[in-house]
Amino acid sequence: MEALVGGVACEGRRGGGKRKNVKYLSNGPKRKSSYGLRAGSKGFLVTCDKGQERSTMKEAINLLDEFYERLVEGANATINSKDNQFSQLSPHIIRHDLADSVENKVEANANSQEEAVESNDSRENEFEGEKTSQVGSLSNIMQNCKHTKTGVANDHIKNIDDALELELAQLRDKRKARFIGLDTGCAGIVFVEMLRDDNVRPLELVKSIIRTVVTSKQSRTSCRFCLRLLPVEVTCYASQSEVKRAAEPVISHYFSQENGDDGLKFAVVYEARANTSLDRMEIINAVAQLVPKHHSVDLKNPDITIIVQIVKTTCAIGIAHEFKEMAKYNLKQIVLQKAES
Repeated sequence: MEALVGGVACEGRRGGGKRKNVKYLSNGPKRKSSYGLRAGSKGFLVTCDKGQERSTMKEAINLLDEFYERLVEGANATINSKDNQFSQLSPHIIRHDLADSVENKVEANANSQEEAVESNDSRENEFEGEKTSQVGSLSNIMQNCKHTKTGVANDHIKNIDDALELELAQLRDKRKARFIGLDTGCAGIVFVEMLRDDNVRPLELVKSIIRTVVTSKQSRTSCRFCLRLLPVEVTCYASQSEVKRAAEPVISHYFSQENGDDGLKFAVVYEARANTSLDRMEIINAVAQLVPKHHSVDLKNPDITIIVQIVKTTCAIGIAHEFKEMAKYNLKQIVLQKAES
């Protein structure tokens, strides 16, 4: 048996030499996980169809950026559509377009000067005595036109790159300073972190978007992938103690602490994704106990809904108004409800 094995082994060799070690070529370094949702963030959880996470993230950032600008910089402020188109183009395309526009201006300038030359040609017929001098001056003008055309083009093209890079940098900084998309590691849900404060809370932005959807009765032409848009006041590690610690300042902000004030009706909505280690009722009770006693629980018609979303090992806590009436903040469902009514 050993001889047989040895014989077979020898058949695969050339010249009786040792068998070379097989080398496997890798396709480059392994990509690290892009999971970016972390504790201490505020922003928005956005649900979508499976496989549309990247498109949803871009769409949500554009939508939130528009309404953020309306709230912060004025009710009538909107994002300049030219800036949006400019930022979406690649530098190569923009340089090509700018170069074309510069060339067109140069051509127009040269043509106008050539028309002036032609008008001088017509005068030449009237003043035959000065024909020789006119021809000499015309040739000088043509040379000046060519020199001017080339010089203007070179000056413009030289400055295009600097102006373009500055404009692109300003647009990128403007967008990055407001929102950034984070991968949650779960299919069908993304997180958009709100980087700037400006005394704007996530709930204000969501309510502004929903009001627009209700008024226009359409989920905005640019909203193709976003389904539910949930405001998140804070994120924390998904444990009962951490959830209580993170939820306390949020509840203190939205619920009055004075017993003499009129109480509000509230409910706690709990959802978990890719996490089975937490007990649902324990988390709900822990959050509900933070609400002052003069506020009451009403699961059917609450004034305020406390949203608790577990995504893997992270908990997102948010506040919603008219949560059930507004189809749990599902933009497409809101449109259907309003259409049916």
